[in-house]
Amino acid sequence: MGQFKAMRDASCGRRDLIKISSLRTSFSLKAMVAAAAFAAALLSGADAWAQCTPATPAPGPGGAPVSGTTVTCSGTVTNQNNPNGYGTGLETNNTINVQTGATVTGTNNGLAIGDNNIVNIAPTAKITGTISGITPSSATAGTLTVNNQGTVMATSPVSTSAAILSGGAENVNVTNSGTITGVANAIQTTQSFITLNNQSGGVISATGSNQTAILAGMSLRHSLQPPELAAVTPG
Repeated sequence: MGQFKAMRDASCGRRDLIKISSLRTSFSLKAMVAAAAFAAALLSGADAWAQCTPATPAPGPGGAPVSGTTVTCSGTVTNQNNPNGYGTGLETNNTINVQTGATVTGTNNGLAIGDNNIVNIAPTAKITGTISGITPSSATAGTLTVNNQGTVMATSPVSTSAAILSGGAENVNVTNSGTITGVANAIQTTQSFITLNNQSGGVISATGSNQTAILAGMSLRHSLQPPELAAVTPG
């Protein structure tokens, strides 16, 4: 009888061990699921911060393009205003800060903005588009100011493509200690002036065969630091 009781007690102990083991396994699985969900939330939050803010046009029906404010771009921004990295071509009088390590990429243009904007590009930041890295869509003689310590790039070989491209009356004022590069042109205006301060270490280049780094529609006013500058064609 005593032997049976001992065996029964031992059997009960095994069942208890199985229950405890099952509880631990269940807890472990729940912890793993919770950790995975937390990691996903962190990644989702990172994606949410990877944008240019404030958004343009303003959210809601009839939202107006951003004007007279500071825009901050961080993380990896791609076609936020498809087919542009950021902008509708109507944003005016803004200061746009592309932060260290950020990239703003558009299928057509990196930044497509309007009149009288200032674009500050931090070291290691990058703005890229097929047609242009930065383009002001303007019919008035405002000024686009670009202070570049990072990279501005256009990847199309067509002659109307440039890293910084003004196809209207918008003048272009560039201070560069980073890299401005295009296949066809680095900086191009068709009807306006270019004022350029290319500082030590600044590279401005056109990588295509027999292309022009700087093509000015009116005239080029410059303070250059050769040999970092490739061919220049003033209007």
